[in-house]
Amino acid sequence: MEKDKLIPNRSYETFILGDSISNYLYLPYRIESHDDPYIYYNTYCFDNFNFDIWVENDKIATIRCDKECYWKGENLINMLYEEFLILIDYQQPSDEDILYVPINRDRGQNQKVYTFDYLGLMIWVWRKKIRTVLIYNYEDE
Repeated sequence: MEKDKLIPNRSYETFILGDSISNYLYLPYRIESHDDPYIYYNTYCFDNFNFDIWVENDKIATIRCDKECYWKGENLINMLYEEFLILIDYQQPSDEDILYVPINRDRGQNQKVYTFDYLGLMIWVWRKKIRTVLIYNYEDE
């Protein structure tokens, strides 16, 4: 069983939400730039971790996991959404939506997005499985 890495509304691995990104720049990383004028954050990709960090005003705002996200002894990525609901005792999302996610320049997916503000989690689902988890601190919103 993999060790839990997620603390809802607080952190993932050693990265703490709201912390200055400069505290982590001793680790190997690269910054991805965005051509979209509506994207107002910088994306930091740390070479030794399987997730990205979205930074606003030099503070960690969101942690984006799409390869693995361990919580309560389970990897949320590729978990059936119904299993996730069991994991959280069938608590309902604060909000849900369907968003188009481009996969490449010719195609994309309509993913269901479930927001659980009290957990600081946004769960992206396609074909009944969790594909992406966004981790944030709801109290900071």
